[in-house]
Parts: sequence; structure tokens; C-alpha cells
Amino acid sequence: MATQDTATEDKIDEQLFNKSIWQSVNGADSKMPEPQHSVIGSGSSSQPAAKDPDG
Repeated sequence: MATQDTATEDKIDEQLFNKSIWQSVNGADSKMPEPQHSVIGSGSSSQPAAKDPDG
């Protein structure tokens, strides 16, 4: 595995970092599942959104 600069925020390859963590927990030969992306609150709802108390 390549080394990464962890001394500064947001300088790492996030996917590689996640894979390293996955393999350290699940074994070096384990395959990490593909990332799944979704938008919170994008589904339809029969109820209106709550009103923001600050306006």
C-alpha cells in the first residue's frame, strides 16, 4: 500500500484509505464493496417537511 500524507486534512486518497481500513478489519484478501451514494431526503414523502423554527 502506498503511504499517504495524514499530517494535513483532506490530503489523503479517501477511497484508498477506506480500502485500507476495510482490509485491516476483514482481512488483506477481502474485497471491499463498491461505494453507494444517496441523497438524504430525496425520497417522496406524504408529509410536508418540518418548518424551520428560525424562519
